Amino acid sequence: LCLQAAQADLGELGESLFQSLVTLLREEADFVRLARALGHLLYLVRFDEALGSAGDERYAALLGEAYDRGTWLLAATNTGNADVVDGLSRLVDARLRCADRLPLPPLLDILWLVLNDGARDAALRGAAAGALYALGEEGGLHIAERVGSFALPSQLGDFLSGLFTLAREVLRVDPSLMLRLDELLLTFSDDDFLAALPALRLAFSFFPPREKHHLIDQLMRRIEDGGAPLAPLAVGAERAAEAMRLERALLTELRQHGVALFDEDAR
Repeated sequence: LCLQAAQADLGELGESLFQSLVTLLREEADFVRLARALGHLLYLVRFDEALGSAGDERYAALLGEAYDRGTWLLAATNTGNADVVDGLSRLVDARLRCADRLPLPPLLDILWLVLNDGARDAALRGAAAGALYALGEEGGLHIAERVGSFALPSQLGDFLSGLFTLAREVLRVDPSLMLRLDELLLTFSDDDFLAALPALRLAFSFFPPREKHHLIDQLMRRIEDGGAPLAPLAVGAERAAEAMRLERALLTELRQHGVALFDEDAR
């Protein structure tokens, strides 16, 4: 509605329209819809020189209303689907771009609440961690230690997806996180690893090939096991996962028929 008013070249928002918009924002109960409205208002306030809305005090006041309401709705949000995580990203972006207008402490309080609430989706908690990192709270996050709380096949990839959506750079800045992830994955059984794999692949899809190569190279250097470098994977990840699944089923069948494996004999 604000964008349409600006496009119609109505000049400053009239008092009646302004108050109606304030009421709509204050009564909005859906976080995702509110976050989308916040994105439009941010565009009008910060970037839209052509329509004459950039810097307009009434649009800025509406942005503040949307930000406050979005922060309040976030506190009541438990799910972590893509739309919700995108909404949180919009909330953080608004604060970063309009730091002189939008208060930080209330948002930080809600983000810490979400991150520490075990009843909320892992993806939402990961996004909260990423938001805190993006807002300069990395000192108290200790993400490499915190990720151990999500060391379940159903949670690890979701947490990382939320984290990387808002703070992909955390892996480059904190190499200890990759080491911790390596340690956690080595504790997974074959079944657990295969169950976690789809969400993990999605989480690391945020990184282009060059960054993925850098992360793996960084990890291998820090492990310092002195072994030969890993040979490149000659097949796709899906084919490799299917081969692991078939191999595991075959080995289980062999054990049931009393066939001892050479590595088991060695032990």
